[in-house]
Amino acid sequence: MIEFCTHAVDSLEDVILEAIRQKFNTFALTEHMPRDQPSDLYPEEVYNALNMDLYKIHLTPQNLHTTFDKYYHKAVALRAKYQGQIRILIGFETEYIRAESIQCVQALLQKYSFDYCVGSIHHVLGIPIDYSSELWCEARQACGGTDELLYAQYFEEQYELLVQIKPLVIGHFDVIRLWAPDKMAKLRQWPSVWAKVTRNINTVIHYGGLFELNSAAYRKGFEEAYPTSEIAMVHHQFSCPYCSRKL
Repeated sequence: MIEFCTHAVDSLEDVILEAIRQKFNTFALTEHMPRDQPSDLYPEEVYNALNMDLYKIHLTPQNLHTTFDKYYHKAVALRAKYQGQIRILIGFETEYIRAESIQCVQALLQKYSFDYCVGSIHHVLGIPIDYSSELWCEARQACGGTDELLYAQYFEEQYELLVQIKPLVIGHFDVIRLWAPDKMAKLRQWPSVWAKVTRNINTVIHYGGLFELNSAAYRKGFEEAYPTSEIAMVHHQFSCPYCSRKL
């Protein structure tokens, strides 16, 4: 939502009103958790592109924390305002940038009364992997220079998030594909990667989580949603529950 995110549109209330108009009974709100390090800011957060001032920093980690706090309290107020028309669930989406990110997630869970959290990975070895092809390639190089090594590290960091946080929803399970030269590459071709994929799926099954079916993949050049059919077939084998989200 444009109130709380630099790459979104509409206000939080507009989104809820649209959900009511479309006769949703229950609607879930999710915002990305704040990041703690200045080095973790994205270019659109660091540079004031509207003024073409490439040296003017306009966001800080503290700004992100303040915005997140505003999101939570606005969501709580709107839930109360529209409680007779729709059931609102309030959640947030995780970051795992480095091992210390786990403590940041846990601190938010203690500070606020969330209904759920979405467990997502957007970095590998601290480098964003869903922002640009240049950064994706930088992460691949940092992992050893091959797609196989990058994917293996991604699913290893995802595993750390799963076992330590046990998020109710697993967000865009295989978003690591986003900037790959071959977005639809079969992960089974790499036994080391596929073993981590199946391990992570079994971990979620064991603690009772849901897998997100995310249609944003289509507008980003994929032939299939996240997760791809290769992974979805494993989900089907174990009768894994899904929830859907469009970004």
